[in-house]
Amino acid sequence: MTRSRYLYLADLAGDNLLASRPVAQNIDRPYDGDEEKAVYVVVNRDGLACYAGQTRPAKSWTGAAGIRLNQHMVEPSKRD
Repeated sequence: MTRSRYLYLADLAGDNLLASRPVAQNIDRPYDGDEEKAVYVVVNRDGLACYAGQTRPAKSWTGAAGIRLNQHMVEPSKRD
């Protein structure tokens, strides 16, 4: 995902966007986010979106997006 594409999508969220993180996160590296709720977009090596998800945990998770992505990594259909 390019920075301009991210900024365009963030702009579409309008007032619903509480925080912006316009930096790509490699899922093979430790995640340092501190959000409790998030919407995330997974892109492939070509920058094409292949999955979008959200976190809305019943209890507070710090780094919720990273936790949720790690959960997906153990599900073969989502990992692939």
